Amino acid sequence: MLQTQTPDERKVYLGPAHRLWDVAGERPAGNGVYVTAAVPDRMELLRVGFAETPSVLMKEEREEIDSPTPSPNGKYLAITRSQPPDSNVYRLIEF
Repeated sequence: MLQTQTPDERKVYLGPAHRLWDVAGERPAGNGVYVTAAVPDRMELLRVGFAETPSVLMKEEREEIDSPTPSPNGKYLAITRSQPPDSNVYRLIEF
């Protein structure tokens, strides 16, 4: 849930078990952010719109999800997935 604090500041509530990992702004419209968060048994990639409930785009139980990076046109989202010592970059097309 988002609560407006000031016109430029918003409070995002992901849930009591979520530990924020990384954040990236949505492009080009800027209507939300992409968040990676840790919960006790998995990592999650979420889209948090400024006027809606967060939606889970991906869950991963064995690997870390990190560094969400939207393309300039907003059509793609790059993320890293890693399980030490390996790490890979992925491009999400339909998310």
